[in-house]
Amino acid sequence: MIPPLKIQNLEIISVDRIVYFLESLIAFLKVIIILLIAAYLFYRLGFRLTRLENGLQEKKLIYKTEEPSIIVS
Repeated sequence: MIPPLKIQNLEIISVDRIVYFLESLIAFLKVIIILLIAAYLFYRLGFRLTRLENGLQEKKLIYKTEEPSIIVS
């Protein structure tokens, strides 16, 4: 019979550490996904507001005011 190998100074990572790491990783990914969804929704909202403003300008319901240009000679 072969005697078992004796390995010294081997740090075994416990299952608790692995589970804690995976839970932390999942929580971090959830936050990233929520931030990406929020950024996309703000982008779409801005796009819709721009389209609404452009549509109202085309119908002449609102008028785009331009800055008066001052000519200094």
